[in-house]
Amino acid sequence: FLLLTSTLGMPVSTGQSIVGGILGFALVSVGTEPVNWAEIGKIVASWIASPIIAGTLAFLLFESIRRLVLNHDNPAEGARRYIPFYVFLAGFVICLVTLVKGLSHVGLELSTPMSILGAVVLGIGAAVISRLLLNRVQLLDTHQRSDRYRNVERVFGFAQVFTAATMAFAHGSNDVANAVGPLAAV
Repeated sequence: FLLLTSTLGMPVSTGQSIVGGILGFALVSVGTEPVNWAEIGKIVASWIASPIIAGTLAFLLFESIRRLVLNHDNPAEGARRYIPFYVFLAGFVICLVTLVKGLSHVGLELSTPMSILGAVVLGIGAAVISRLLLNRVQLLDTHQRSDRYRNVERVFGFAQVFTAATMAFAHGSNDVANAVGPLAAV
């Protein structure tokens, strides 16, 4: 299934495919009784809730960038001012997920308040470092109004490196879970 959909260029979730494959084999080999239908229901509900939540958050982030940066009198200065907040948000989310879900697999159990505190501290650290690095970005002299977004691209280019790194981390951990999960279940 994954090979076919990937060859056709269709979007596909490897995790959902694995769940579907395990469910299919379970239904064929042992029937419907041992299947935890409540868990299957949660997975199906995530197919509906995840795109809605992700779309809403993406819209809110875009609107905040449009209002705080792109509509600013000096968009490059707006970008320099607000990007550390976006870096904090990205750092906070990836750290929170790692501290809440990821550390238990290596034998470290943190309470929820400790995980939140740790994510806040690490997010603030990332924001402070981004602020220091953003101050070093050399802005171009732009005298024409049409050139005012060139500097925004220079400033956001730095932030894209950070978000790409967090995305690679999250995506890699998801791939590892997809590969190891079924193996561990077997």
